Amino acid sequence: MFGYMGTIARVDLTQRTVAYEPLNEDTARAFIGGSGYGTKIIYDEVPGDTDPLSPENKLVFMTGPLTGTSFPTTTRYEVCTKSPLTNMWLATSSAGWWARDFKLAGFDGLIVEGKADSPVYLWVTDGKVEIKDAGHLWGLDTDQTQEAIRSELGDKDIKVSCIGPAGEKQVLLASVMNDEQRAAGRGGAGAVMGSKNLKAVAARGDRKVAVADEAALREVARRVREAIKHHPVVSQFTPYGTASLLEHSWVSGDTPNKNWAKGEWREGCEKLNGRTMAETILVPHPGCHGCFIRCARWIRIKEGRFAMEGPGPEYETICAFGTMLMNDNLEAVCWANDLANRYG
Repeated sequence: MFGYMGTIARVDLTQRTVAYEPLNEDTARAFIGGSGYGTKIIYDEVPGDTDPLSPENKLVFMTGPLTGTSFPTTTRYEVCTKSPLTNMWLATSSAGWWARDFKLAGFDGLIVEGKADSPVYLWVTDGKVEIKDAGHLWGLDTDQTQEAIRSELGDKDIKVSCIGPAGEKQVLLASVMNDEQRAAGRGGAGAVMGSKNLKAVAARGDRKVAVADEAALREVARRVREAIKHHPVVSQFTPYGTASLLEHSWVSGDTPNKNWAKGEWREGCEKLNGRTMAETILVPHPGCHGCFIRCARWIRIKEGRFAMEGPGPEYETICAFGTMLMNDNLEAVCWANDLANRYG
């Protein structure tokens, strides 16, 4: 089936077993994309009364048919489970490079069930999944975890999706983090990983995705790129990131200022927005796999209390640590963003 690798891995952490299942083509066609297929698995296999933090809950990492191809903006993967935060179905996604390497390792998806009796991580490469000890990784933050696994496996290009201390402690809003602080950040999927003693899923792949008509795909991709370049909102993501949305939201009164108690805060938004970030602390960044938009920010604060270099904040992060608190210190927001991402 074009666009797919044809295999789903199923890992039972309780039994410490790995099985490989063929992709269900009917399901892939009826529920297209990572969130569709992953949601169907959760619907079929997780009863509605399941405790989200119990071994009976399942965690599904899923890619879509365009993942790993040359098509733009298809760098994301979905994490599907039952949310410990809402007690409902959850599909949360993240960008970066992890999805590409996971898929090109030979898999469309990964189903994790049960609970390991001690911390483990999964190593996915060349059509195989290995369960490896993660006792030495437990307690590390998300950046440290990724570097430790790359060092242990001897490959600096390995991509890692992992949890930090928040996920380990099963904080109900804990995220699943990958690459340079990209986050599957909604609903507490990181807490589900922690409840299963699963610290990380590392992946490295170099296979190819079969495409029915490469020339036709390139032509559609060209048209999509042109449409994005001329979109009045998305076109601003390249120079100013998602923080460019502040310039739109404060005008319409849609910025969450002071827990929504204040309708307009122009002076604060002007100090926090993407334009200010670009003019003061932004440095070049290659972006996510196959995506020319490059909305991800990389910042460098050279001196002072908040001196750092690393990923910069997104629109919602600026609102959470900035406008919601009436805090107009962009450097402080960047520091808080980095800390939150490291803790997961």
